[in-house]
Amino acid sequence: MITYMQNSHLRDRRAVVEINPTLIAECVPVLVDAGFKIVGSATSRGLPIEVVRLIIEGDALPAECDGAHGLLLVSLTVQQEQYGRQRITRVKDVALVRGAEAVTA
Repeated sequence: MITYMQNSHLRDRRAVVEINPTLIAECVPVLVDAGFKIVGSATSRGLPIEVVRLIIEGDALPAECDGAHGLLLVSLTVQQEQYGRQRITRVKDVALVRGAEAVTA
């Protein structure tokens, strides 16, 4: 489980994550709590579905996100736990979307 930036000696790992516009308000605090910085957005023009593409930066991104291959698309697995009335949402896993082309910012 990723709860903070794990390797402070690693820098400049950036990637793109696609989020459904109706979920963006719920997802941004989860990304920030996991130690990611939102540093921009990328165009979603021409995509067959409606999404918001955020450029995120953080040590928990895969090593391939070092910028050598452009901005790569990643998927996040989010886990929600409930304790009584309280719900805790965390980023459980980050993985590259295999076969996806680099994204143009």
